[in-house]
Amino acid sequence: VPTIPGSAIGPFLTQPLVVEVGGMDTLPRIVATEEERVIVGAGNTAYVSGMQPNDGINWQVFRPGETLTDPETGEVLGLEAVHVGDARVKRFGSPSTIEITRAKQEINQGDRLMPAREGTFPAYVPHAPDKAIRGQILSVRGSVADISQYSIVSINRGSRDGVEVGHVLASVRRGDQMVRET
Repeated sequence: VPTIPGSAIGPFLTQPLVVEVGGMDTLPRIVATEEERVIVGAGNTAYVSGMQPNDGINWQVFRPGETLTDPETGEVLGLEAVHVGDARVKRFGSPSTIEITRAKQEINQGDRLMPAREGTFPAYVPHAPDKAIRGQILSVRGSVADISQYSIVSINRGSRDGVEVGHVLASVRRGDQMVRET
């Protein structure tokens, strides 16, 4: 199996996130928009509370998504952080002024910001886990039910279950249950 270059997989590692429940509560938040717009997009200005100059000028905008719960145990595993766009700080202050540089979806008041994770990502060598890992898909980013190559999925397994960077897992769809009539 060929190595996957870091540049090809980078967006999959920085844009869709799963965070701890409550993990977005303390992040900088869009508190207002230019001309009191309901939504903003690329090229628009917004105002953010809670930004610190030492966090840099490039940011990613996220919106809280679905709570991910393990269907087997009922344990809350985390919260999806939906990447809705990117922004650049024009002026730090109280509030700070940002310009939306890219919008994947509409951006609203209340959306949260995280410093953009810049840098290079190492190449990944896909490999099978040392032991069998059995889990379930909890969500499919951008789809209701179908997945395909390059789909981003959240599963109910992670590092505590032995999942490591580069592990390749197979997905199998359950078939319909058949009842034998006698």
